[in-house]
Amino acid sequence: MSISNIEIVCMECGKEAPINHEESTENWTVYGTTCEECGGKTGAKFIRGGERDETSNS
Repeated sequence: MSISNIEIVCMECGKEAPINHEESTENWTVYGTTCEECGGKTGAKFIRGGERDETSNS
C-alpha cells in the first residue's frame, strides 16, 4: 500500500488542524487535537493518488 500524503484535519468540518508550535520540534510537527472553528476532533486523512480516502487514525 503506497500512501502519497497524509493531512491532519477536523473530522467534523474538514478544516486543516492547527499546528501546535509550543510542542513541535525541528523533527516533529505536533497538531492540535480539537478544531478551533467547530470544536470537533482532529484525525488523519490519507490521500492516495490525488483522491481523498475517508479513513482516519484516531
